[in-house]
Amino acid sequence: MAPRRWTAAILLALSAGGCSTAEPFIADKSLWVSPSVSIPYEAIAGAVVAGAIIWYVADPMAPTWGVNLQKIADDRYRINLRQKKFALGGDGEAQQVFHRAAERLAEEAGYAGYRVLTYTESLESGPLLDQRTSRGVIQLSNAPDVTAVF
Repeated sequence: MAPRRWTAAILLALSAGGCSTAEPFIADKSLWVSPSVSIPYEAIAGAVVAGAIIWYVADPMAPTWGVNLQKIADDRYRINLRQKKFALGGDGEAQQVFHRAAERLAEEAGYAGYRVLTYTESLESGPLLDQRTSRGVIQLSNAPDVTAVF
């Protein structure tokens, strides 16, 4: 089962416990840590649910940058990059990801290199969080090492 499905299944099981009137889903007991410290099972369950929600929203296993390629002409492509909203790092990677996508595209299309025609980076404002974006246009070339430095 995928991590997102596990998270959804856990959240559903924990929330379904509150629907029953016969017995509580979580026992009214505590985890005894020391003579003066005990943690109620409800607090542990709450921490697990909060962690699962944070994991689901942040999704640390997902790629930091999404890459979208658009063919403009036979040898020209627009590369659009969008950083995920809850990224932990990767703010300075846009150029590297852009060049990797351009190199991969040139190799797959059978070209020796590419030339960057335009490139921009921006920050799109959202209702809660800003999102880094980058876009550029490349022209594929049969000449070796026709990469532009910006």
